Amino acid sequence: MKKDKWYRLPYFSQVALLIDGENGSASAAAAILVRASEWGKVTLRRVYGDWSSSQMHPWRETVTQLGMRAVHQHLPKKNAADIALTVDAMDLFHQGFRRFCLVSSDSDYVPLVLWLMEHGCLVAIIAQNHVPLALQRACSVFVSLEQLGPAGSFSTQEGSGTASAQGSPMPTNRQRRPHRRSRKKRVRSSSSPVLPQTENKV
Repeated sequence: MKKDKWYRLPYFSQVALLIDGENGSASAAAAILVRASEWGKVTLRRVYGDWSSSQMHPWRETVTQLGMRAVHQHLPKKNAADIALTVDAMDLFHQGFRRFCLVSSDSDYVPLVLWLMEHGCLVAIIAQNHVPLALQRACSVFVSLEQLGPAGSFSTQEGSGTASAQGSPMPTNRQRRPHRRSRKKRVRSSSSPVLPQTENKV
């Protein structure tokens, strides 16, 4: 069975979308996915939080519709989801990912963002406008939720791993030059050699 082209993409051209569900809005998930696709193919989508709490109830239907993975943290610690997200981000870096989109307004992610930036990663933060200034200045790109387009621009017709982004996408492979018609060489038909006539001797 032949796989799609995106399965063969190197990790550094893919985007890891990591969402802190306890500090993010489920209603904006579709628009977040559209915006994240502007930086590459969003092949990894995870939402972190305590899924047994009522705070995560709005996310339950969202992760199913958008093909996201729910990462459950049942520990009583307040920052259990933050730690799990940070550990996964470090692991993904060592796997080869170089483009990260973090959705959270928590300033606890500043050390992680700075570390990824120091190692040559593109780090985008999507959060509310009241996000701490330290987190805004640490990342490569900061996008407020108010700047996102309508959620209706998200398309799921092509299945998991696809999102149609409105805006300037990341540069793609070099465009091919128009194919020139190859000039066919005319082959001249060579005349068959004339054999000398032999006289019959009597």
